[in-house]
Amino acid sequence: MTTNTCEISNTNLLNRLVEDVELLAMYLRQKGIAAHQVATGEKLVYQFHLAKNNTPDETLLTNLFEMRAELCQFAAPVTADTLRVTRPPECRRWQSPVGRHLIVLWGMTGLVAVFILIQQILAYATSQTHTEEQYFNVDMWLVHAHYVANLLLPFAYGALGSCAYLLRVTEQRLYRREFDPARIPEHWNRFVLGSLNGGVLTLLVESIDGFKITTAVLGLLGGYSIDFVFDTMDRIIGAVLPKVGLDSVTKKTDIKRKQNLLRKYEKMIGEQDRSAAEKQVIQDVIEDLKEP
Repeated sequence: MTTNTCEISNTNLLNRLVEDVELLAMYLRQKGIAAHQVATGEKLVYQFHLAKNNTPDETLLTNLFEMRAELCQFAAPVTADTLRVTRPPECRRWQSPVGRHLIVLWGMTGLVAVFILIQQILAYATSQTHTEEQYFNVDMWLVHAHYVANLLLPFAYGALGSCAYLLRVTEQRLYRREFDPARIPEHWNRFVLGSLNGGVLTLLVESIDGFKITTAVLGLLGGYSIDFVFDTMDRIIGAVLPKVGLDSVTKKTDIKRKQNLLRKYEKMIGEQDRSAAEKQVIQDVIEDLKEP
């Protein structure tokens, strides 16, 4: 049983190796790159299929491994894995990693848009454009819901900006066939950062170049471009916090150490059992410590 399992595993590895070479060669041929290497790779694949009923010799396997590595260099940043998951029949299947990721992204974008729409409806329902009697007849839960929605609104716009950025990046990588499902966690980390930045940016910035910016615009900017927020925070830190370097810290430590030594030696020189020679030596040390 163990032998059969090992044979199946080796067969799967061989098939994946050949498929990698096939995918890379096809991609490079479509791009018109490395024609000689593409022809050699396709020839090796053909030789492998001819010898498939028999065990491929070691030379053929070595050539396939070397060819895959060589084709990867020409195709970078595209890899065999990204080509495999972005094949037209594959990426259209919603059960695939690409399909599931797109469905989740679309769903998150829709949920954020619905939340913003609900906030606008609550704002209208509790606005003072109604008559005084109508306004005070509005249920209090609408007022509380509107208050909470207003608090979360900057973060919602940040999330919407993040979704727009991720959809754009995903579309570009799918078009260039560079999308790698292994990097999907980076997308969700980017979504969380963008959502937080959308809320933080509204607290840090009120205007840009003298122009008043709305909460919606700031939130979208913070979610779409997190570098914009980090640059703003760096400028604020540089302007508000003192610039304390390692040299200044070391200098303060040395001054404190000298002050402690001075107090110690001044106390020693005042002791009665000290001879005149000892006191003179201590006095010289004190004078040296007092020098800048």
